[in-house]
Amino acid sequence: MHPQHQEIQKLKTFSGSPGEFWIELLRHLTKLSGAEGSTMMRMPDPAVGRDWQPLSRENGGVGPFSETWQMLADRASEHGMAISNHRLAVSMDADGKPAAVAVFSLPEEVDAEKTGLMLCAYSDLPDAFLRNRSVDSGERKAARFATVLDLGLALQISDKFGQSAMQLCNELASRFDADRVSLGWLRGRAVRLEAISHTEKIESRTENVSELEAAMEESLDQDDEIVFPPSGNSTQIDHHHRIFAKKQLSDNLVTVPLRDRDRKIGALTLERKSRPFREDEVEVLRLASDFLGPTLSDSEVRSRWFGSRWLAGFRKSASKLLGFENTWWKLFGVFLGALIIFLFLFRIEHKVKATFVLRSTATAQIPAPFDGFISSVHIQVGDYVSAGQELVNLDVSDLLLQEAESRAEEQRYVGESRSAEAAERPSLMQIAGFQSEQSRARRDIVKHRMQQAAVTAPFDGVVVEGDLRERIASPVQRGELLVRLVKTEGLYADLKVEEKDIVYLKDEATCQLAFTSLPEWRFDGRLEQMDPVPEATQEGTLFRLRAGFIDEGEDWWRPGMSGVCKIDAGKRSLMWILTHRTIDFLRMFFWI
Repeated sequence: MHPQHQEIQKLKTFSGSPGEFWIELLRHLTKLSGAEGSTMMRMPDPAVGRDWQPLSRENGGVGPFSETWQMLADRASEHGMAISNHRLAVSMDADGKPAAVAVFSLPEEVDAEKTGLMLCAYSDLPDAFLRNRSVDSGERKAARFATVLDLGLALQISDKFGQSAMQLCNELASRFDADRVSLGWLRGRAVRLEAISHTEKIESRTENVSELEAAMEESLDQDDEIVFPPSGNSTQIDHHHRIFAKKQLSDNLVTVPLRDRDRKIGALTLERKSRPFREDEVEVLRLASDFLGPTLSDSEVRSRWFGSRWLAGFRKSASKLLGFENTWWKLFGVFLGALIIFLFLFRIEHKVKATFVLRSTATAQIPAPFDGFISSVHIQVGDYVSAGQELVNLDVSDLLLQEAESRAEEQRYVGESRSAEAAERPSLMQIAGFQSEQSRARRDIVKHRMQQAAVTAPFDGVVVEGDLRERIASPVQRGELLVRLVKTEGLYADLKVEEKDIVYLKDEATCQLAFTSLPEWRFDGRLEQMDPVPEATQEGTLFRLRAGFIDEGEDWWRPGMSGVCKIDAGKRSLMWILTHRTIDFLRMFFWI
């Protein structure tokens, strides 16, 4: 095998970053093909608005990524390879689809097709690189979990909190090559230093200890690990870490909060001069703090004297007995005892409240048929119109000129056709005939637009949008909405019912509707066959139902008017009506 082929195959197990992989891959492919210049282009992503982007260049690249290169790269992404003169594009695949396209500018003496087929053999290298990278990632994760488990086993050696804390600090110092590891415990609102690696006695009143405790409190206040020196995009506050590092001459620090479930209990601080803490090391410390926090908390409680342990247990039990839930249940029980007979035996009609909007069975959105100017307006908002009635007229002056122009062109081409026929030049005669037909077609289009200049109503109804009297002689574009017309016959109420009430409604349930403009008037209605359609809003999910009116509508009704509807949902006890919302909330909140 050619040595260059062996080097390319080694990229399957490349250990660098993806960016470095693309650089190495293009470098080897360029050498193998003998290209004068090459560029690795990243596939575009229309979803995020990303166009072709270069990942790497060799020998100056292929120059500006012109339209010719883009067409070649597009064909290569579809067919795997594309060739144009001495330009070559080869697709590089990952996860079963093109991830990038390598484009090459080849010398004239190189066989482009043979070179392209040779390079296509390496199109799956990105996919192999990603698979090996994911396997390595899984192995690293397994190693991190193994480290955390080993630290957990180290804490099981002693039941005493002090010994467990010291053992943990020593283990962390050994595993992370740290110069010093310290553990602080949250006592009330302040952190107190409990253990330092390889240190038997702690001088609690020294300035160094106070500064270290302040750094730990800084991490707990932000409820996040703090790495010093920080990365370029870090927004954390590290004032006390900076002071402690400067006085202790510690070049690198990391502090990780300890938690017992959701409760902060302490912090771990590691110091190291040799090298900064890597991201994977911080991740292991994060996992260890979450995993070991409950164990340390239990060990700390067990290490207290009998009275303190008894008081902590009593406080925990008392909080369960006298907590929020039990207090409300007691009040609820007193309320039930006073009103139980009346509330359970008295039954009234349960009504579901819903908002509604008056809708029409038909709505016409009438647009401008062509680009032009408004010449006259015959209607205004609120007018009743009949089918075929003219609503708006558009100016046809330009169309008349276009018609005359197309007619003159037609006559001219007819004359040219006859002249060519007399001169026995059939080709020119045929061309003139085609041009004459083209002019006639343009004239037909102009006539059709002139017929559309008078915008008419498609059916009887009322104008709800399109007050164009102030826009006479103003321009309009084709498709621009001119008039919106709705039918006034067969109006219905479009209801919006909350999700928690939809289960109580049945088909053809009776209801009463009141408009916002006249709340004292009530109109009887009936639900039509229920086919609820959900609608997600900021307040929650609403279901849209349709209700028809039992009696004929009033003359003053207009589509778009709104109001409130009360729907009959059957007789229920007063207790159920007053408490079913609360009971449903409690059931969802406490999952009972």
